[in-house]
Amino acid sequence: MPFLRALNSALFLAGLPVIYFLQRRLLYRPSNINPFLYDQYADAQLVFETEDGEKIHGWEIKNKAINDTVLIFFGGNSQEILQYLKKEHLRNFSRVYGFNYRGFGLSSGTPSELNIFQDALSICQKVRERNPTAKIHIEGFSLGASVAGYVASEINPESLVLVSPFYSIHAVLNEKLYIPNFLLWDRYELHRFLKSVTVPTLIVSAKCDDVVPHQHGSWLYTELASLKKEVHYINATHNGALEHDEFIELQAIFRGR
Repeated sequence: MPFLRALNSALFLAGLPVIYFLQRRLLYRPSNINPFLYDQYADAQLVFETEDGEKIHGWEIKNKAINDTVLIFFGGNSQEILQYLKKEHLRNFSRVYGFNYRGFGLSSGTPSELNIFQDALSICQKVRERNPTAKIHIEGFSLGASVAGYVASEINPESLVLVSPFYSIHAVLNEKLYIPNFLLWDRYELHRFLKSVTVPTLIVSAKCDDVVPHQHGSWLYTELASLKKEVHYINATHNGALEHDEFIELQAIFRGR
């Protein structure tokens, strides 16, 4: 009905200023801190200071693997990354690193796409300094997939794994409502970064994903510059993809371990 369409348009336009000024509060959703878990892994905690004086908190999980391989993991929104870093299927890496974004966990500051990307590159540099001879692999989940893709386009790691990735924030929003791209402060346009990624890359999307439609995996696959690339669709939800047996098997085969 024309009236309802006009009403919906009016309500949308009235809400645009709210969305514009509160978009970072709506986008970034830090998880609750788990003091017991943090205390349990107190010896594994690391703190890096940024150039602008913020403190980025994370962990270095040391495993018994004798190979000189390192995994740097970039997590998603509302994800307690320490829960993932200690998973059994990651024990094939000699060391596993993960850090909370600014404003997440015990990290100070306020998150934005620019400072998250800058911090991610600094983290990779510091991890390299701690492991000068190691082969570094990068993995990212959801929001962290965009961070991982950006990092891979800059440093050329041994491999890149993207789990439940999205094409861009704009593409995700367009599934439910239209917001012009120029209004977005943080765009996370993963498709742009993948045009420069030449390392072996695995993309895993969830068929039952109610946050990021699995078609995003196909779109991203076509953007990849890498000659060795794979895309798979597993029977999992968005948040369940990382721990799904299909993903664990796929990443093991892909990484040859």
